[in-house]
Amino acid sequence: MVNSQEIKEKFNELRLKSCSENFDRIMAQAIQKNWTPAEIIEILMDLELEHKRQNRMALRYKNSKLVEKPTIDQFDFSHHQSRKKQKAKILNLMSLEF
Repeated sequence: MVNSQEIKEKFNELRLKSCSENFDRIMAQAIQKNWTPAEIIEILMDLELEHKRQNRMALRYKNSKLVEKPTIDQFDFSHHQSRKKQKAKILNLMSLEF
């Protein structure tokens, strides 16, 4: 039987860092919840995809050379006419009360 350390090393070699970091935890849950191999793979891949999305976003932000992360409070609605028209709708969506 293959041990989990070998699997994690292969994940690392394939640059699947999130799969490697979460493997033991996911396997413990899989045993507890009787997941199929396909479910385990899907969950590991979902974690990896989310990890890569977060890294891409962080890299884009870093490359943007913005001084600070902008918030909705700092958004310039008066910059363009279309922003002025959408201000109420955007702020309503930000309240999360739809």
